Order: sequence, then C-alpha cells, then structure tokens
Amino acid sequence: MRTPQYFKVKDDWWKISFIDMSLTEDLGECDYHKREIRISRKLENDRRRMEVIVHEVIHASIPDLAEDAVERTGIAVINALEATKLLPGK
Repeated sequence: MRTPQYFKVKDDWWKISFIDMSLTEDLGECDYHKREIRISRKLENDRRRMEVIVHEVIHASIPDLAEDAVERTGIAVINALEATKLLPGK
C-alpha cells in the first residue's frame, strides 16, 4: 500500500493517493473540494499510470479546461517526457 503524497497546485496543497476503484469508475479522479487526486491501483503499466496522473493534475491545475484539451495536453506532456528519456517507453 502506498502512502498518499502531497504536491502543490498554485497555492494549495493537494493529495494524491492510489486506491481500489470499482470497474465502473475511471482510472483516476480529481476532487476539487477535497483537493485530492485518486488513481486506481489496478494500473500496473508505469506509462499508463503516469498518463492518468498527468491527466488528473491538469484537471486540478486548470479546472475549466475542456476534457479534449486536458487529454491532448496530457498526451503531449507524456510524449515529451518519453522522447527525452525522462519516462520509460511503451
């Protein structure tokens, strides 16, 4: 079991935790009121886990950004990290 970690978004501290999520839920979720990001423990692939984390952090940082823009931005960030060898390849 992983210990929740904390990180800053603007001036607020957010918590990120890995939890058991039902099969009907998304792989990650962003709770603006609790300032918490929850990521599914079932994500075993490091790259996919990082994609979901980046996606949810973008939601936390820019709450009004449209879902397609969040998705495109997240993929671009992951691709850049991978191209610079800062993220393991597929």
